[in-house]
Amino acid sequence: MATTITNVTELQAINDNLAGDYILGNNIDASATSGWNDGAGFDPIGSGTTLHSYSRPESDDFGYAGQSGSWTIYPSDGVFYDKVDEETPDDDSTYIQAVTSGSYALLAHDATALDIPDDATDITVAIRARVRNVASGTSYIQGMVNINGTEYLVGSNLAVSSESYANKSWTMNDYPPMGFGGWTVGNVFSLAVAGVGVKVSDASPDVRITQLYIDVAYKRKFSGKLDGAEYTISDLYINRPTEDDIGLFGYTDGATIQGVTIANCNYTILDDAGALVGESNNDTITNCHSSGSITGRSYIGGLIGFSNNSAISRCSSSVKVSGNDFTGGLIGWSYQCTISQCFAKGDVTGTDDYAGGLIGVSQEDDIDDCYARGNVAADRYVGGLIAYFYGATKTIDNCYSTGAVTGNSDVGGLIGYSDS
Repeated sequence: MATTITNVTELQAINDNLAGDYILGNNIDASATSGWNDGAGFDPIGSGTTLHSYSRPESDDFGYAGQSGSWTIYPSDGVFYDKVDEETPDDDSTYIQAVTSGSYALLAHDATALDIPDDATDITVAIRARVRNVASGTSYIQGMVNINGTEYLVGSNLAVSSESYANKSWTMNDYPPMGFGGWTVGNVFSLAVAGVGVKVSDASPDVRITQLYIDVAYKRKFSGKLDGAEYTISDLYINRPTEDDIGLFGYTDGATIQGVTIANCNYTILDDAGALVGESNNDTITNCHSSGSITGRSYIGGLIGFSNNSAISRCSSSVKVSGNDFTGGLIGWSYQCTISQCFAKGDVTGTDDYAGGLIGVSQEDDIDDCYARGNVAADRYVGGLIAYFYGATKTIDNCYSTGAVTGNSDVGGLIGYSDS
């Protein structure tokens, strides 16, 4: 049985059960969200998040003060590196200095700082180190992890110069980082406890390490159902200019959304934003509508920012869309979608490329019975309906546009550029 949503607080609480079945019971005034989360506004339902846990030397006994992790001597005799007290440019008072080839610093972290929910998906893990070579020439370092007592080198060697402290990073896409499997919630916890670090692979390195980090990125997907019952959610506010996957729904996969109107939304974001959905995957979206304004960088649409393999029908948007590139009146970028009986009326402005009255970039889509009436402006690849249309299989049937189109190259009243 569907859970009835009657106010914006209950709407926000959908994040507690992303696989649930919901129905709106009335119109919802979301104007209060302008004061939520210290001005950041509504927290998108389903979203992407990055957690950071870092350690740095704080005292001679290798304890820590107010940090999320602690330095651990590894192996226990500590002969693999020396700890030195000295001021550094980033105001850290101490650091570890590796002095021979093959020496390394391995840190265990407080795993509670990397507490990710059981329903997390698309997990990626990275090591970041703040390092400097104080000898002449160039030294090289490599990431290292300890998994169940076995040490693995991560990624390739990275050069370290003697001029200034710099951040180096290794992304671990698999677990263990040797090409097997993929990350799970349990893996992340185990890794934090076991340790991450840096190994020096130079004959005479003199490498100083002031900080070591674990970064964990993941997404939580809305995979349930929302029936708007023809009701309206008005004045939804989101101000997250450094975040991705922004909308009423930030990240969806396998969801069914129908009969919802987002009226007078006001979003400021980074990438992947739409009034309804920031990133849509394998969804069915029917009879949904939007108005308001969205400002960001890339993959911005009046209704959906980025859409992959979704069926979108009888939807519309009159949102004013502003971004750098991949902007569209309805969808910023769509891939292998079916889009039918949809229209967009909002003006679309891209400071760079790929702006379309309906869709910014359409890749291998089937589009029929759609139109756009908004004015569109960008530098290159500008289309009244679609900016850039391409792919192995693609169709456009019974579609038109009427708005003014302005650009410097690859400009079209219907399509800016079509790659057949």
